[in-house]
Amino acid sequence: MFTALRRTTPGASRPPVWRGGIWMSVIAWGSLAVFAILSVGPPLVGVGTFLGTDLLQNAAPWQSALGPTRPAFNALVGDTVDTVVPQTWAIVEMLRAGTSPAWNPWVGGGAELGGLPNSGLYSPLSAAWWVFPLSVAPGVTKLLEIATVTIGMSLFLRRLRLPDPTWALASLVFVSSGFMVSWTNWQHTRVAAVIPLLFWALDRAAVRRCLVDAVPVAIVVGVMLLGGFPAVTAYALYAGAAWAIFRAITTGRSVVGVLGAGAVCAAGVVLGVALCAWTMVPFAVNATSVLDFSVRAQTSTDSLHLMDLVSAFVPEIIGDVAIPTAYGSGSPIERLSYVGIVAMLLIAARFLLRRSSVALPGARFQIIALAVCVVLVYVGGPALAAAQELPVFSNNPIGRLRVMVGFFSATLAAAGFASLISAARPPCDVLELPAARDALDGRQLTLRILTALAILGLMASLTATAMDEVPAWAEGRIIEGIWTTAGIGAAGLALVLLGRFARPSVVRAAAVGLLPILVLIPALDLVDHWWGWSEESTLYPATETTDYLAQHLGEQRFANTDAVLLPGANTMYGLRSVGGHAYQTAEWRDLLRAVDPNAMISPTYSTFLSSIAAINIASPVLDRLGVSYMLFDPNAPAPGVFQGVDRSPETVELGEEPVRSTVRTGPVRTIGFAIDGDASIDAGTELTADIVDEASGDVLASTTTWYRSLAGERNVTLPGESISAETAWHAEIRLSSGSAQVFASVDDPAAAAVALTLPDDDGARIVQTGEATIIERSSALSRVRWADSAVVETDPERRLELLADGAIPATSVLLERNEDVETSDQIPEGEESSATVDLAATENDPAAVSARTMSDRAGWLVIDDSLRRPGWSATIDGEPAALVPAEHAGAAVRIPAGSHDVRVQYTVPGLETGVRVSLVALGVAVLIMAAELLFARKHRRRR
Repeated sequence: MFTALRRTTPGASRPPVWRGGIWMSVIAWGSLAVFAILSVGPPLVGVGTFLGTDLLQNAAPWQSALGPTRPAFNALVGDTVDTVVPQTWAIVEMLRAGTSPAWNPWVGGGAELGGLPNSGLYSPLSAAWWVFPLSVAPGVTKLLEIATVTIGMSLFLRRLRLPDPTWALASLVFVSSGFMVSWTNWQHTRVAAVIPLLFWALDRAAVRRCLVDAVPVAIVVGVMLLGGFPAVTAYALYAGAAWAIFRAITTGRSVVGVLGAGAVCAAGVVLGVALCAWTMVPFAVNATSVLDFSVRAQTSTDSLHLMDLVSAFVPEIIGDVAIPTAYGSGSPIERLSYVGIVAMLLIAARFLLRRSSVALPGARFQIIALAVCVVLVYVGGPALAAAQELPVFSNNPIGRLRVMVGFFSATLAAAGFASLISAARPPCDVLELPAARDALDGRQLTLRILTALAILGLMASLTATAMDEVPAWAEGRIIEGIWTTAGIGAAGLALVLLGRFARPSVVRAAAVGLLPILVLIPALDLVDHWWGWSEESTLYPATETTDYLAQHLGEQRFANTDAVLLPGANTMYGLRSVGGHAYQTAEWRDLLRAVDPNAMISPTYSTFLSSIAAINIASPVLDRLGVSYMLFDPNAPAPGVFQGVDRSPETVELGEEPVRSTVRTGPVRTIGFAIDGDASIDAGTELTADIVDEASGDVLASTTTWYRSLAGERNVTLPGESISAETAWHAEIRLSSGSAQVFASVDDPAAAAVALTLPDDDGARIVQTGEATIIERSSALSRVRWADSAVVETDPERRLELLADGAIPATSVLLERNEDVETSDQIPEGEESSATVDLAATENDPAAVSARTMSDRAGWLVIDDSLRRPGWSATIDGEPAALVPAEHAGAAVRIPAGSHDVRVQYTVPGLETGVRVSLVALGVAVLIMAAELLFARKHRRRR
């Protein structure tokens, strides 16, 4: 616990313990512990999971499969649900099964996986993913983040000679800062949690200048790089380098000493990168060959708005995370800037109140660094333009630099807290106190009062301006948040003033000791709105839809439409999709856009719009990509011929008693009707639609779907394609509970007006309805197939046209280089080879395609995966073979006549080189440590 400064009285054996210091330590560390327990604790003891998988209930097929559940807690964490967790868990499961996790074959034609650090799984902070079940691992990971921040802050602030209560307070401020809260369950916070350790290691190296101090720097840098988000690492290294230079200069070193300190720090960073070369070299290869950084280009106008700074003390101002849409500009995840009003008061106290006997080394540096970060993030302009000349700044949203705003705010708040602790100590003639003026002259007092008023005026002005963008329905909640902040701020200001100026020391100590509680209360309220927990039943449950695809999809693909089966989440089920959430090659994106020009929702997220997919369901591009099934939302009309209906302004009641439609005839895919207003449903309802034979009363087709709410246009797809053209029928629609008003038919006011979508000659067949609509495409080619002949087209745009028009025969492969084709390869027109491709020989290796071919003449084995990236190779009967670019995004292997075993394998490019570099770096680190131990031993012997 914190004790008073050292005694100088001769003969004193130990310093007197100041009971106020113990009180402050207990409160500060207790507040941090309470924050960790209450924010993360419940999922750790089996109460749900610390994941946002409750979002699944908003998408088919889980919406109907899960039925009534509580509303989704945070609607903004979709990335963690559809890509971060699935890809992380896939690596774990593959390694547990003894297979290579290098390749993810299930999204976007395939993507790099375990060879890159993107998942953050190799960071020590991700250790829980290897040990605990999926439901527990995210919560334990967050707990490890809090512990890592606490250790780092304690080591760093201890080096700066601040008392231990400040360590806990700084840790609490940082872990509850905007960046650390909003990016939870992404890799970002696993990297950011190590920033305090980085500053400790760099400070140690800069001040001591010993070569051995490069090793801690290397270890910390390596942990950050393994965390999987290099932008945060780069921002921290920029700031850390400036801090190291500052510390080397201000600790009284000569020019040579400063250069030596810089050399030790630089050696540590280089050694850290080298230690992680086994992931960083593959990452560099991937970045230069697959990633398109042009889509991430930033300009000086891409800063956050200055009004977003209001969320530093009123976090509600940027939106409600329970609502998918936010007010203001941009996602609240990118804008939340929370620091806390009490932390801001402590920072102000450090610089505006009287000097104390405790000083933070580099406090002015840190306030300047904080100001620079604020200008870059929230003002932009020429300063941001200059920064964007540096690597990382030019292709990453500058809002991510909020992580350093949170860090510097936390350390400065600790300095302010330390100054109050110092002022709260009782006077004692046995204490060695630095000389300090306890009084301010009139000019200083006036200046500081004016500065405080200016800060308050700026805060009020920004808040008023930000309120102009708040919609009327949200004003009440925001005003309540403003008043809450004002109340906590007033209480905090009172405690700060009491802690600084109250005469009885016990009052000062009590006031200062209560400040961590005022930091804790709004921090808990913030995470209570951001960090929810989901019921374990929402943790990627199996559904009828996923079960059907698992049984029938095989080596083929399906295509998502809209948000059905959340593109990317299919990785959890081992189901191949043509789109998804992953980094995709430019060639694969070209093919997706050839089907739907708007398929790329973002540079890494792709799905087809249901309206376009219904029109292009017979696309030849989908055929060649092996898309055997398409998934539609239950409320999306199936592909086909639309047949409208005249609606009356009158309505009929839809409830537990069925509502009939008028009599219709022939096959049908979808019936559509309209609800007047909103249905009266308390906790959701099941909607059942039957197609009933008018003559016999038999049910010809039926489907049931659960809905949380019903309103507007509704479409219900049924497997009614086999109804004969002469059969007369009517539809019957009913709810399991609740009621709604459905518009009636003009021809029969007692019947519902029902529009139809009729089957078309598109090769599609409805195979399942209810949770989601699954449509089978009979024209799909095999994803891995045999081609008798080749067609060459060197122009990329023309290749896409040929594929989109279906101009390439199914028995031919589309190549792009003339030198890849030999005359002897071509089969005379009208002839076909008797070739077979047996994928039953495929091993359980997601990073390989193995096939046994048998043919009476030479041909091509075509693999329509996303293979336009380094790392892929082919062998025939164990001998290397050429892997030829084909089908615009895939590849082909020329196969001689006869029976052959063909294997196309993905090996992480650069892995072998990276491992060698890492081993050398590890050896260097061990040698440095051994030399230090040997030197220390000899030094002890001399003494």
